[in-house]
Amino acid sequence: MNLTENHAMPTFLPSPATELRASYPIFEKPEAYERKRSVRNFLDYVRYGFERRALRRCLERTEGVRRVLDVPCGVGRLFSFWREQGLGILGVDVSPSMAAAAASALAAGIGAGEVRVGDAFALPLAADENVDLVACLRFVYYFDEVERKRLFEEFHRVSKRYLLVQFKDGGTLAERHRAARRRKRAERRSTKGKLACTRETLANELRSAGFRLLSIERVHPLTDRAYALAEKC
Repeated sequence: MNLTENHAMPTFLPSPATELRASYPIFEKPEAYERKRSVRNFLDYVRYGFERRALRRCLERTEGVRRVLDVPCGVGRLFSFWREQGLGILGVDVSPSMAAAAASALAAGIGAGEVRVGDAFALPLAADENVDLVACLRFVYYFDEVERKRLFEEFHRVSKRYLLVQFKDGGTLAERHRAARRRKRAERRSTKGKLACTRETLANELRSAGFRLLSIERVHPLTDRAYALAEKC
């Protein structure tokens, strides 16, 4: 397997990030983000295990995947997982500070690959860069149907075959309860918060962007968050 070389610093490219700021919280402090996402107790450990198990189940349904585009990659919290799967890594994040932290993680040996600064809606790579899988986690549910379609179309441009996204399943009882609370909070906030969609809606959006939905894996039994694996038509 041919993997790209480690890069000590991310590649900086122009990124029209202003349109994201109204919808998506862009993290600028890597250390604070790492503390928030770290495994701090037994519940975190269990949640972490369920997350990895669901991701492995999705990858088991793929074939020929050698390189993954992780966007937004943040500080590279999934880099070790991709490395365990034997994948080369291309990380992209709109935040220069987060991208720098991710590049440092690669340089420290977490994985082989590179990190670039860029916008998920206008990815800084060409369609012929051999990305077998686009993985977009903890991101899609910040956008509405129109924005998700734009995002999926951009992922279709750069993916050779597969797309893996995390979404909030609007068909669960837990999600319907959370939706009612979000509507109340939305009245006091300028951002839209996290948006849910049904599986049927997601499948239609993916189909419109040129993907065929292959499978859906719930992250763990008590959550409304799930992974959707799709393949280019």
